[in-house]
Amino acid sequence: MTVASANGYIALLDEPNAKVQQRALQALLAMVDTNWHEMVQSLPHLTEMATVVAGSSKFGEHQKQAALLCSRLCFYLGDMDKSVQFALHAGDLFQVDLGGVDNQNQNNGNNDFVNVILAKAVDNYIAVKKAGDGDTVEPLLEALVERLVKRCLDKGEYLQVIGIGLECRRLDSLEAGVKAPTLEDERLSVVG
Repeated sequence: MTVASANGYIALLDEPNAKVQQRALQALLAMVDTNWHEMVQSLPHLTEMATVVAGSSKFGEHQKQAALLCSRLCFYLGDMDKSVQFALHAGDLFQVDLGGVDNQNQNNGNNDFVNVILAKAVDNYIAVKKAGDGDTVEPLLEALVERLVKRCLDKGEYLQVIGIGLECRRLDSLEAGVKAPTLEDERLSVVG
């Protein structure tokens, strides 16, 4: 059974029960690709939900879901900078595993979203590193790039790792890509 409208779930976001809100966020995340235009009106409320509660330094699952939903909505609105910021705050709910070359053939808006946000995040990371402000890299951005490098290594995308290492001036990534157990001929053709 498919739900044609997101309005019912949007209304549940105002419920005082956190479990009801969390279920509503899950449902909205599942339908954001087709119903984002209905959800945009709730972006200010979702942004408020995504913020860390005063006095707490950790994001709960509830806040991460709201941040991921805000990221998706900003993506559809074309505001990539805000989309990246919300994706960073979504933490592990922003699934870097859905991006990459091998997932391009799946007809899924989530793959496009992940790839665009990863590209923008890496561009931001490169800009900070090239400006010589390596110490001012936002920890959430650093963690996302770390997850991306790990995903690339796990999937055998060693040229990606080498590229990230070169562009971001990260010797650890460059070394990991060069020392990887396969694709030696391909790496040598790029390096030599």
